[in-house]
Amino acid sequence: MPLPLRNCSQASARLMTHRRRAVAVAAALVGSFLPVDLAQATGGQAAAAVRVLWVAMLLGAIPALRPERPRLAAAAGQLLGLASGAALVAIVAVTGGADGVYFNFLLALPLAVMVVSPEQPASAALASAVTTVGGAVLLWSSGHPALDLATWLLMSVAAGSLALWGTFLYLRAWATEVASEHACVWATEELARSERRRASAEKLATVGRLAAGIAHEINNPLAYAKGNVEWLAESLPAGRCPPAQLLEVLADTGRGLDHIARVVSDLQAFAREDREAPGPCAVPELVEDALRLASARVRDVADLRVEVEDGLPQVRAHARRVSQAVLNLVVNAADAVQAGGAGRDRRILVRARAAGDEVLIEVEDSGPGLSAEAAEHLFEPFFTTKGERGTGLGLVLSRENVMASGGLLEHEPAHGGGALFRIRLRSADASSGSSEPEQRAPRLGTG
Repeated sequence: MPLPLRNCSQASARLMTHRRRAVAVAAALVGSFLPVDLAQATGGQAAAAVRVLWVAMLLGAIPALRPERPRLAAAAGQLLGLASGAALVAIVAVTGGADGVYFNFLLALPLAVMVVSPEQPASAALASAVTTVGGAVLLWSSGHPALDLATWLLMSVAAGSLALWGTFLYLRAWATEVASEHACVWATEELARSERRRASAEKLATVGRLAAGIAHEINNPLAYAKGNVEWLAESLPAGRCPPAQLLEVLADTGRGLDHIARVVSDLQAFAREDREAPGPCAVPELVEDALRLASARVRDVADLRVEVEDGLPQVRAHARRVSQAVLNLVVNAADAVQAGGAGRDRRILVRARAAGDEVLIEVEDSGPGLSAEAAEHLFEPFFTTKGERGTGLGLVLSRENVMASGGLLEHEPAHGGGALFRIRLRSADASSGSSEPEQRAPRLGTG
């Protein structure tokens, strides 16, 4: 039984390509004997006619050999084996029978069919059966002795067995190739799933670090809205609520609820799996989206200053992924500033500026900075300077997010202490010549 082609996309496609080429070569080889047929003293024209039909059958079977139609391809292969055997027996019969020039070709036909249809033992078996019986009938009808008939049967069965053994060897090798292909596909898919789980874990870790600030962001407007509702519940029945004041209270309450909705929406967008394609992005909006979430973490830790140049060109990037990288850098900066102790100047500077055909987004902090040893391992997975509080994946994912947009993530010591992380993104005009962002290797600055 041949293996099911529909389950082996790449292997079956390669096999069918081989079969179509092999059948075309076989048709050319069969047709090349037409001059020999016509030169025969006996039955030359009849042999030539059979050969032309044989060639037409071979060429007509080529369109049926498609990987997406495995049953049709299998039937075509078996028909080729059966019809090829019958055609060759007919040619031998009209050109001298067992004493003609083509008789010994009957032994080679099963092997030829095995080469053309290596995954189908049935094709070789049918060809072998037809040529064995046909050759025996031709020997018997020509009056050859029983010894010749026995010798023919032995040789024909041996040739057919060799052809069948060849097909089984091919099937074994093909099964190994298919298993390897399936294992490779499974491993690739598992790696992709692992990468998605890793990214989700880091996102959850970042949300956890923001949790206290986010709770504050929600609780303040929620308490304000609750107070307004309680005031309205007391004032409306007593008639102490003028229309103008009522509208003002409702508007203030609406603004508070809008703020809560915006915080929740930002969290949902941050946690959502990113499947967007790269496109033109406005850098000020990327920075604003990141800082809106980061503000909950930074507000009580450091003085945050933002400097964004006017008229920055757009960049071609994955907007959400770059914004996530900026968010992670700002949260890391807040952690570093907080770890520096109470005696240090606590400040974080987020700057966006143009530099040639690039746009730079820089996050600088006044924390204790990184040692030379830590800087060497900064972008290695699971390396962290935060002890049990860190996952060691934040900077790795930030770098991958930036590189997915054809950018670079660099580190260098900040002037006066602390650390400076720089995201380099090509402007949309500079990267418009390529359909996909160019992947560039990260590098570490030395200051």
